[in-house]
Amino acid sequence: MELAITILIISVIALIVGIYHLRKSNYFLRHGIAVKATIVGNIYKVRESDEGADEGLYYPVVRFLTEKQAAITKELDNGYLPKKKEGTMLEVIYDPSDPTKVVESSIFQLETFPITMITVSICGLIFSLLVIWYTATNP
Repeated sequence: MELAITILIISVIALIVGIYHLRKSNYFLRHGIAVKATIVGNIYKVRESDEGADEGLYYPVVRFLTEKQAAITKELDNGYLPKKKEGTMLEVIYDPSDPTKVVESSIFQLETFPITMITVSICGLIFSLLVIWYTATNP
């Protein structure tokens, strides 16, 4: 029963995160403007692992021009290992009302990740609720 409650809590959190990312993605896909950006650098961010070793990811810094020809330089939210090569072009989507809000135009980031997160969390919710219901009705 305790495991089912833990799965229920984790599933609710994962569902909230998945819905947040799906709403953000939908906003960018509907209202954003896709442009080519150039990777101008990478920022290495370290996080400490459970074993005490430093682990980190490289976060690309991109530069692009808006429709109004304003140059924007922005660090992306997704980190990579190994780092992306400087000078590489990639497509980003920016918010025309605030061009500093930028996401990488990636099917995985914009569609696959949020939908998978929501699907897995719904499965976890159903499983945990069935276990809790079964445990409560069959003492």
